[in-house]
Amino acid sequence: MEVRPSLVTVEGIDADRLGVLGVQLDVMVGGRRVWSITPREGFVTWPVALTTGLNAPVVVELIDRLGRSHWSGRLEFGGQGPADLVDQRGRIVALNKWGRPARPWELMEPNERRWFLDELEHLLGVLHSLGYEAFVVGGTLLGAVRDRRMLGHDDDADIAWFCREESPADVAAASFVMERDLASRGYRVVRHSAAHVQVCFGGEPGLPDFYIDIFTAFITDGEFCEPIHMRTAELSARDILPTTRVVLESRELAAPANPEAWLAACYGPNWRRPDPSFRFETPIDTVRRFHGWFGSQNTHREYWNARYATDQLDVPGRLAELVMERARPGDLIVDLGCGLGAAAVDLAEHGLDVWAVDYAEAAISRLRQMAGERALTLRADTVNLYDRRQVMSYAIDVRRENRRVLAVASRLLDGMTHSGRHHVSQWLRWVLGNDGEAVVTMNHTLADDYDYDDPTTWHVETEAVEMTARQYDLAAVRLDLEEGIGTWEIRSRGGRR
Repeated sequence: MEVRPSLVTVEGIDADRLGVLGVQLDVMVGGRRVWSITPREGFVTWPVALTTGLNAPVVVELIDRLGRSHWSGRLEFGGQGPADLVDQRGRIVALNKWGRPARPWELMEPNERRWFLDELEHLLGVLHSLGYEAFVVGGTLLGAVRDRRMLGHDDDADIAWFCREESPADVAAASFVMERDLASRGYRVVRHSAAHVQVCFGGEPGLPDFYIDIFTAFITDGEFCEPIHMRTAELSARDILPTTRVVLESRELAAPANPEAWLAACYGPNWRRPDPSFRFETPIDTVRRFHGWFGSQNTHREYWNARYATDQLDVPGRLAELVMERARPGDLIVDLGCGLGAAAVDLAEHGLDVWAVDYAEAAISRLRQMAGERALTLRADTVNLYDRRQVMSYAIDVRRENRRVLAVASRLLDGMTHSGRHHVSQWLRWVLGNDGEAVVTMNHTLADDYDYDDPTTWHVETEAVEMTARQYDLAAVRLDLEEGIGTWEIRSRGGRR
């Protein structure tokens, strides 16, 4: 049956009219799999990484898991990349279930696979030596139990460890201890929540070659919990400990005592059926419970790391001029959410003492390199403003300087969630004192092209800016009356000018 080309365009897939709702599909580009989806809605938009990564006409085909073709045709996306999806080093990649570029097992070279498995095996051994009862979970366990092989579409490995604490607060504290233990042994650990970290390997700052997730599992109120998804009474401690062994790619690895029970609780009764497009549908009450207990410290970090890995340095703009107009001799200038450091570099080149922070490692790495090339005295740190512990620690570092602080934040607060904005406001309250000040810019108007996945389209209403400031005994004053991007001066209430 001939299918009209309009059912699949450079915008996306009309899954309803194409008749593929609920069908597991591999998206083939030039004969190879680049993405897997199971359409749940009428129209599926192509991931940005695909539309911007392909710049030549390509043959796209949609194939189900039985090998049947549902559509085939030529599309021209008009992106900036070559005629295939590649990473910054020119290696072929695919899109993972989140629509992000990744190098899955099926694309790895033999030496990459050995390295991946060596690190997984070694990390489990290190955790065991430290007293953590760790075992493989998720897709790693699924592949081992189903056919003793890695899942072809998997680009990471999953580990959990069983924490015997029952209070979520104690569980979080134990997770932070585990993080410090690993960091002290040279591991590069990135925290996603108070119960979830990633250990990164190789690559560049913010863009590792691969990573291993470590989840904290525990039992509270009779329910087995393993953030980010699992909260169930179907599993007991006997299903988890003592650990057993499974074989994965000829390696014996620790696994839950009852692997099949864990897999059924996580993936449902059809866990034995392959589905590369599988995504967790976590009940909203579980999402809220875990977020309330453990927070989220990773919002859009991958977006910013990917963007700053390739972006060019912006022009400093009016904000840097406002800072220079207000700066006094001896001031410490702190650039919050500095990005690639356009303002920080400009201010440092004008002789000001600048500290710059961002939680995108890619940005800080490039800023440090640039500062070194230009022989600038500029301190650049990776600080996660979603992590209240890091916010407090950085405030202490700044206060130790015992200097007047002039903070600058360009389009930071409007690209953060509620908790992040409160952390920044609290940091300002701690460090500004009576005579410090901050100059910030924010988008305060809803964008026509608003997209949750693109924080540059977010906004904060003027009333919310002023209300949040008052909550922390700060005063926020508008310096302009323009629509769109606004500029505010923030001081301690009653502070001196």
